[in-house]
Amino acid sequence: MIQVVADSNVYISAPNFGGVADEVLALGRRQVIALFVAVVTADEADNRILECAVTAKAHLIVTGDNHLRTLGRFRSITIASPREFLDARLWEAE
Repeated sequence: MIQVVADSNVYISAPNFGGVADEVLALGRRQVIALFVAVVTADEADNRILECAVTAKAHLIVTGDNHLRTLGRFRSITIASPREFLDARLWEAE
């Protein structure tokens, strides 16, 4: 099963706006992907999400954060938007 860290933007957007963020969380609820939470407050640096992904041995970080997305990858972990993640359908390759 693919392991994914979703940042707080995804969790906040899903119930408020639905759409692709909610689709990502739905995959976790259906246990199609192993979903991990990275909780970050406004004062914490983006590296908290990166640390969470490394600890979780995640394959992917799903985020709407532009600072993280510009990295593209961190170590061997891909960083993608919710739409990029859903379009790639990586869980089907498992």
